[in-house]
Amino acid sequence: MKSLRLTWFHLKRILLNNWGFLIMTFVFPLILIFGFLVIMGSDSSLMTEQANAVINQSDYVAETIAPQLDEVYQDYFTEDPDEAFRQLDQIEVSMVYDIPAGFPYSESSIQVHSINGSNRDPLFEAAFLRALTDTMLNDVYQEATITFEPIEVAEPTIHSSFVSVNSNLAFVLFMFLFFMGCSTGFIAGDLAKMRKDRLLTRSLISNTYSWQILGSVLGSYMIYNILSALFIVLLSSLFFSIPLSNVVLVFGLILSMGIFVTGLTMLLFRIFKNETLIQMLGLLLIMILVFVPMFTQRLDNLNAFQYISPYYWVFESLDTGQVLPHVLVISLYGIVMFTAGSFKVERLVKI
Repeated sequence: MKSLRLTWFHLKRILLNNWGFLIMTFVFPLILIFGFLVIMGSDSSLMTEQANAVINQSDYVAETIAPQLDEVYQDYFTEDPDEAFRQLDQIEVSMVYDIPAGFPYSESSIQVHSINGSNRDPLFEAAFLRALTDTMLNDVYQEATITFEPIEVAEPTIHSSFVSVNSNLAFVLFMFLFFMGCSTGFIAGDLAKMRKDRLLTRSLISNTYSWQILGSVLGSYMIYNILSALFIVLLSSLFFSIPLSNVVLVFGLILSMGIFVTGLTMLLFRIFKNETLIQMLGLLLIMILVFVPMFTQRLDNLNAFQYISPYYWVFESLDTGQVLPHVLVISLYGIVMFTAGSFKVERLVKI
């Protein structure tokens, strides 16, 4: 009970007195994540609503190709060139496709117009080319009186052992896990300040041991990180209609990263004494751990180094939707570093 009261005391201290820490680890990530989600939402709406305009002057395309396209692509077609180029000038569309009369049997080709002259829509072009190829092949078969007998086959079913994570949810989760890692330096710095003020030593008045005080501080920060991560995920899901798929994976990654941050905090706190140095090293180390998997995965000689970073396992878990062994590996990293810090490795390091 005494440890729980101490943990609750330090949790209130974090929420009520440590405004700088709250701004850096909750308010700023929340604003940044929401800003990115708004930008990505506006970009995706532009691509799904009206990304292009197609000026069609070919009767063959209008009668045989356009009806085979999806409704989204059919909405691109227009017979008013002036309106299409006006939309392009106003950036209401990304590009304008101009299909000449007589296409595809004339010598003229489709012209693509865009603001910078190099934009293309591979999805629309692939759908258009597929419909055009199938139609022209059927025309050739009919002229050659070639017929095919359709054969019905059973549709394959794929049974997956895991549930994939929504892309927006994966983005929110990764961003906050990154900021959670960045909080390592601030937490270890706070512990260093408390050690300097002799607040981590045994208190004879309250009859508490130093390990109880240290454990309550670390526990309060871990609880704060987990609750703030869950709160941001729920807020993002509520405001941006992001489906909460694979809840076990989401909670597992948050919990395992909380354990990793606690272990890394303990290690930095035990090795280094200077508060400012601890904060700088904590932030720099997290930056390195995030970028190591991105750069080493393309280098055959350094490919093995990516497994050292816990964020490699975060990437893999978000990509595959699998909980094990990724969450377990991240937790083990934190336990190993916490154990190393608990054995007072500062005796082996001379600062």
